[in-house]
Amino acid sequence: MLHAEDKPGRSSWGAAQMIAVAHWYALEIRRSVQRMLLVAYLLWMVMLMGWSLDSTGASQSAAFIVPISLGVASAWIGFSLVRRFPPLLLTPIPLMFAFIATFFGVGPCFHLTVEGSLPMSDLRVPVTVADFFRVQALNLAGLSFLFLGMWWSQVLIKWHFSSRNHQLRVSGRPLRRREVLDLFRVSAYGDKVLRQGWLLFLCLAILLRGSDRILGHDLGSALPGFLNMLDRSAWIAALLGGILAGRKGRIWWLAVLLPVVIGIADGALYLRKSFIVWPVILGFLGLYLGGKGARTLSVGAIVVVALFLVAKPIVDAGRSAVWATQSMSAAQYYGQLAQKGDALGQPDGGVNEAWARLNYTPVQTGLMAAYDNGTPGGTFAEMHWMFIPRFLAMGEKPILDFGARTTMVLFGHDRSSTGPTIFGEAYWNGGWLLVAISGLVTGAIFVAIGLTSLWLLLQKDVLAWPLVFSGLGSGQLLTGMFTKGLVGAAVVYFALVAVFWFFKRRRRRRAAHFSADAKKVGQRL
Repeated sequence: MLHAEDKPGRSSWGAAQMIAVAHWYALEIRRSVQRMLLVAYLLWMVMLMGWSLDSTGASQSAAFIVPISLGVASAWIGFSLVRRFPPLLLTPIPLMFAFIATFFGVGPCFHLTVEGSLPMSDLRVPVTVADFFRVQALNLAGLSFLFLGMWWSQVLIKWHFSSRNHQLRVSGRPLRRREVLDLFRVSAYGDKVLRQGWLLFLCLAILLRGSDRILGHDLGSALPGFLNMLDRSAWIAALLGGILAGRKGRIWWLAVLLPVVIGIADGALYLRKSFIVWPVILGFLGLYLGGKGARTLSVGAIVVVALFLVAKPIVDAGRSAVWATQSMSAAQYYGQLAQKGDALGQPDGGVNEAWARLNYTPVQTGLMAAYDNGTPGGTFAEMHWMFIPRFLAMGEKPILDFGARTTMVLFGHDRSSTGPTIFGEAYWNGGWLLVAISGLVTGAIFVAIGLTSLWLLLQKDVLAWPLVFSGLGSGQLLTGMFTKGLVGAAVVYFALVAVFWFFKRRRRRRAAHFSADAKKVGQRL
């Protein structure tokens, strides 16, 4: 029987649960990071061999081995991680591995195609073989320090929790992984919390989306920036509904289908491909967490890719017809599409165009060239604004449009926003030293957010799910900004967690006082 070896009580039992989860969380992080560091070490040997041969062909071959190996290794290690410890799907770690495999693995391999053959001249600074080699060295260096940051973070977690006197045991021994997972499923997402959360976020999604379609006023856009995750309530409902459907089946399949349909329709009307596929992704993740097996993730990946390929030409043509001409609404575009049976606007660029969008090598090349030519970026110098809320800045906080600055460096205009990748921005601001520092900090942030998200789930509180969802999404920030993206998101996340903890603790104290008063009254009677 499960018991905490210190005095009984809700606080000691909760601490014992967290220690058991943190132990296995740190163990799984260490195992995955060790494997990735081994891969990075072998790839560094390959890069050094290509560089020492002083041959263009050898350098290019060595450089291409890096993204291919990173893609395969990240996909395999990330998949193995969630198979061993499924609750990690609700942390940024698996999404981080997926983005490494996609944007640092699959994306740069675009240069192996005819359309992506070197050199490229679509930017102010073309990509040569030497530039491609340097960009792969940049990514490999940044990821190496990222995994070192994760390594030291899990060491600190083990040290911190091993010094506590709470231990969760069964028959005198520590809990095994399977026992921790069973405990986690019961405590973190029980059926009651799931049903309440699903109904709450589904109603909120209908309210926010319906306000725009019926009243003509988008309530979601009126939310303050730190509550943006509530504008994705349909996505949270799809995740919770997927867990319910995976557990119960039958009529509960509607619990996942309804928010997924709402999310897809919302993404289609906003002409956003990512908004179309994300509800489907989260629905399949929920099914897996509900017990549907690892095959569900494989089927989900196939469905998502197929959905993306179907949606891409329709959405791209819709953007051309709606955004460029401003002559019709998205609803009118889809009405004409249904009548004519063919996408309006400019023709789609095909698979190669979609593949090229996964490739950040030209962006990183341009930013590295800007720093080397004596024009570094100044985004890190303004990072202190991430820690100052706008309402406390008394109107002095500037609009930090770092993405437009990146576009200006690369394309000579600031009419759009370009993600520089975390490592590209770091090099642009301070060269290799800042790449190392930002990599270490990024790894530490991901591990800290992951552990905090697991703690939030153990609180068995519906209001914790938006915070968990926000933390999960931080894993995709590798291709964005380190300053405004990752650091800014982490500051907001931990601030909201602190607010949640404060009110949770206050509510527990009130409940304890009420229970004590009720006991005294009972004794008097």
